[in-house]
Amino acid sequence: MKTCSLLFFLFIGCFAQAQEAPIKWATQETFFEDLVGKELPNFKGLTINKKPFSKSDLKNQIVVINFWFEKCPPCIAEMPELNDLVRKYAGNNIRFIGITHDSPQSAKRFQKRNGY
Repeated sequence: MKTCSLLFFLFIGCFAQAQEAPIKWATQETFFEDLVGKELPNFKGLTINKKPFSKSDLKNQIVVINFWFEKCPPCIAEMPELNDLVRKYAGNNIRFIGITHDSPQSAKRFQKRNGY
């Protein structure tokens, strides 16, 4: 695995119930607009290497979250650009996290096949 690669995390029960009002689901655009700049709800999960991971691990960092899965062509197409951003902003207190619903074996196979 390359040292400066996009972090892939698998979350089991990743997001606890939010404390604010329910999110509007009118359109994808309003959904994302409503989330930008908002605080993440508390969550706990596991990394692809089965290490515990939670919101507290992201304290005082800017977080970029990318949802992806192995059979998604647009997801795969954007990975090189995301990795470029990881390298560009390394050391700038920015954390890039990839979240997938794929199995750990599938995610590891994807990483190996694509050099991440």
